[in-house]
Amino acid sequence: MKGFGEKMKHSKNLRRISTFPVPFLFEEKQGKTIISTKNITNYSTREMISEACDFHLQGNISKAVQCYRNFINQGFKDSRVFFNYATILIGFKELREAEFYLRKTIEMQPNFAEAYNNLGVILREIGKANEAEAYADQAIKLKPNYVDAYLNLGNIYIDLRKFE
Repeated sequence: MKGFGEKMKHSKNLRRISTFPVPFLFEEKQGKTIISTKNITNYSTREMISEACDFHLQGNISKAVQCYRNFINQGFKDSRVFFNYATILIGFKELREAEFYLRKTIEMQPNFAEAYNNLGVILREIGKANEAEAYADQAIKLKPNYVDAYLNLGNIYIDLRKFE
């Protein structure tokens, strides 16, 4: 997963996507990364999510991806994991896979405005501006003060030549 920052720096059309911080009520790790020798199957779901999110928040994207994939490969389903993993995939321009996980996020959490917005960004990027418009609209309906959704909707209107 090297080169994430490089890919983001050289992106011609940087889009406004949202990330979802995942708060957990666990004990402080005092800034230390704890490497567990436990077998992955011994992890609880909460521990797996917490570890993935910790890496993600620290900017250790390769470790976050590894944790998110382990979680998904174990067959667990959690909208926060799907959403966060999708945001990383967007950064890597893995838009079809990101689209899949955002749709799963919305299935699990239908009032998640940020997921609708990010899906709209992806759909616009892959040339489905009409569908993208519906998702940006839904993000705004769910969260009327969501500035990024308005920005993305404006860009979609430009693509659709809806200048009024």
